[in-house]
Amino acid sequence: MQDQKKQLRNARKLRVTWIKEYDITQFKKHVLNHEEKAIARNIEAHERKIAACLKKTNEQLAKEQSMALAEKRKLEEKQAADLKRVEDMKAEEKEKEEIHV
Repeated sequence: MQDQKKQLRNARKLRVTWIKEYDITQFKKHVLNHEEKAIARNIEAHERKIAACLKKTNEQLAKEQSMALAEKRKLEEKQAADLKRVEDMKAEEKEKEEIHV
């Protein structure tokens, strides 16, 4: 009788330890799965931040480039106006010389 009770107790202990070990392995798998998901979320978040920074940088570069082009156009227009003024002044001087001659 006592021998059977001991066997039952040992069997229960073995079953409990097996269940505990199984639960621990399942828990570890569960934790690892969550950690992998968290890492993936962090990576995605960093990628989004980097993409946003690149987008801002590209927009800023495009804005600066358009401003530079606008300044270049203004400068070219000013140079063209100055050149035209110089040509007009030369034409007026020629007309004055022709009138005096």
